[in-house]
Amino acid sequence: MLVKRAMFESARTRIAYLDHSKFDRRALHALGPLSDFDTVIVDARTSEDHIRSLRLDGANVIVAPDIGPESATPVAR
Repeated sequence: MLVKRAMFESARTRIAYLDHSKFDRRALHALGPLSDFDTVIVDARTSEDHIRSLRLDGANVIVAPDIGPESATPVAR
């Protein structure tokens, strides 16, 4: 964990990628709040409530479009 913290602190740009399944779970450890990242990229299946909450906490959120076979058009938010 100390190495991850050192890498985080020395990074010029901090980007987190989370898919929708990560929001309603608890992790054994956390690096810090998502608002500490410069950009948080989430998938298109992430709920509007989670996206709104991240933005209210000051995170720059990008919603990646779903490009899987079930998706006909990208989601713009």
